[in-house]
Amino acid sequence: MRGPTGRPCTTPARGTRPAAPAGCIDGEPFTDAVYHTLGLFKQRYPDRNAPPVWYLDVARYLAPASVWLLALRALLGLFRAQVDAGRAARSRGHVVVCGLGRRGERLVRLLRAEGWTVVGVERDPAGAGVASCRQAGGIVVVGDATVPAVLAKAGTAAAARLVAVCTDDETNAEIASRTGDLGLRMGTGPTRIVHIDDDVVRTALNERAVAAASPGLPGIEFFSVPQRAAASILGRYEPVPAGAEGRGPVVVGLTSLGTALVLQLARRRAAGEAGGGPLRVVVVEEQAGARVDQLARLHPGLARRCQLVPVDLDGTVDLHRTVPSATGAAVGDPDGRPSAVYVCVEPDLAALGLGLAFRRWLGPEGPAVVVAVRSAEESVARFLHDRDDDGVGGLSVVGLIEQTCVPPLLFDTVGETVARALHDAYLRQVHSTDGFDPAKSTNARPWDELSERIKEDNRAQARHLASKMASLGADIRLSQRWDDPLFDLDEQEVEALARMEHERWVEARLAEGPRRSTAAALAEDPDLAPWDQLPEDRRDIDRAFVRALPSILARAGLSVARDARGGTKE
Repeated sequence: MRGPTGRPCTTPARGTRPAAPAGCIDGEPFTDAVYHTLGLFKQRYPDRNAPPVWYLDVARYLAPASVWLLALRALLGLFRAQVDAGRAARSRGHVVVCGLGRRGERLVRLLRAEGWTVVGVERDPAGAGVASCRQAGGIVVVGDATVPAVLAKAGTAAAARLVAVCTDDETNAEIASRTGDLGLRMGTGPTRIVHIDDDVVRTALNERAVAAASPGLPGIEFFSVPQRAAASILGRYEPVPAGAEGRGPVVVGLTSLGTALVLQLARRRAAGEAGGGPLRVVVVEEQAGARVDQLARLHPGLARRCQLVPVDLDGTVDLHRTVPSATGAAVGDPDGRPSAVYVCVEPDLAALGLGLAFRRWLGPEGPAVVVAVRSAEESVARFLHDRDDDGVGGLSVVGLIEQTCVPPLLFDTVGETVARALHDAYLRQVHSTDGFDPAKSTNARPWDELSERIKEDNRAQARHLASKMASLGADIRLSQRWDDPLFDLDEQEVEALARMEHERWVEARLAEGPRRSTAAALAEDPDLAPWDQLPEDRRDIDRAFVRALPSILARAGLSVARDARGGTKE
C-alpha cells in the first residue's frame, strides 16, 4: 500500500497489531499524516462516502478561523506600529523613555498623569512595560534604542527630554552616545538623563559633560538611583532638624545609598547649610574604620566637612540589641541621641529589623528613623510603613524606586538645580526689600507655583552662567572636593556680572511678544531701562544675585576655576 507521497507503509498481518515503524503515525508515514491533516481545511470530506464525525466538522471550521485570527492580529499589530510611529514623528516637546522595565514603566505612568506626551522605546514587544505604556496613553516604538534610526522614529530630535533607564548601563551609555548621530550635541536637542550605576564612571562622564557644555550648562546628565535618592531623602528628612543643633545623624551601612548620603551631607555642609563646622556623622558598618578611611582617600577634603565616627558591626552578635547602644555611645551627645538615623543595609528584611530596633531605642517621639528598601510597594515594608508622612513618631520606609523614578526628581538635572537655586536667591532678595508686596508680583512665588515661561527664564539664566564666568577668565566644572574655598568675586567683578545679567534679562523680555519700540517697552516696564539708568535698589537685586552665585553653584555640585590668566577679560 502506498500513500499520496508514494512511500510504502507496513501492513500488519491478520489478527496482529505490530508497532508502527519509525516515522509513521498509526502505520502511516508522518508526511502522509500532514498531507491528510491539511485536507481537513477543505469544506468537504476527502472521502464523500465516509460517515460524518462531529469533532472533525468543528475542527474544519476552527482551523481556518484560527489562521485568519492570527493573520488579523499580525495586521493589527503592524497597523498599531505604523500609527505609533506617525504619532511619535508628529510629537513636539515630549519625553522619550528608553527601556520600559520596572523604572521606565513607573516613569511613563507618572509622566502621563502629569499630562506629558510620552514615547517609550522597548526592544521586547511582549514586555509587560509595553502594554502598561499603551494603557497609560503613551506611544510605543518597538526596537533597539541604541540604533539611531529607532531614536529618530521616536522623535528624539524634537523631544524635550530623553531618559535612558534600561537595565543594562552599557546600553544606557550607548544610547547617550548614539544621540550624536542624530545631530544632537552638547547643549542642543533634548535634555538627556542617563542611568549609570558605577560612581567612578558616572563622575567621569558628568565631568566630561560639564567641560564640553560651552557655552551653558550640560544638556546631558548621568545619574544613579542611590545618588538621586540621597538628595531626596535628605530633603524630606532633615539630618539636623530645628532643635537638634549640636547633634549629628547616624548612617547604618555604607552601601551605594549610604555612601551617597555621606557625600551629600558633606556637599550640603560645604554649601554653608546648617552651620559652618564639620558635621559629626556616625557610620555603622562591618570594618567601619577601614571603610571610612577608604572613603576619605577617594574624596579629599571630606574630613573638613564631616567628622565620620566609625562603629564596627560584628555579624556574630545580636545586632538588634547591640547596634543602637553602640551607636549611642558614639554619637557624642550627652543623651546619646542622634539627630536622625538612616538605615541603608541590604537585604530589605535586615534593614527593617535594624530600623525597628532603633525605633524602639529612641522611642516613638524620637528623631526620624528612615529605612531604605528597594521598593516600598512590593515588599513587607508596606505593612510597616507609617501612615504619617512627616516621618516623625514612627518608622519611615523609603522605596528607592518610588523616590527616584518620579518626574520632578529625575528631571532635576544640574541645570534645573541651578535654575531653582537662582530663583530661591531671588526670593530671599525681594522678600528682604522694604515695601515689597508679594501679592503684586507673579515672579515672587515658590518654584512649583511659577508659570512655565518664568521657569524657562530661570533656566536661561542658569545656561548664561558659563558666559558670565568666561568673561572673568573662568570655567564651570564639576566639583568633588569639599575643601576648596568658594569662588571669590571682588566688587568690580560683581558689578560687571550684574550688568551682564540685566542686559541678558532685557534682551529676553524685548524678544517676547510683538515687536515694539524701546520707548513703548520702557513705558510698559521701567525695569527695562539701561543699567546706568536703573534705580539703585533695582541694581542691588542683580548684585545680590551675583554675590550668591558661588554658593548656588556649590549646592549643585559645581565649582568655578579661573584660568592661568586670572582677572577680568578686557
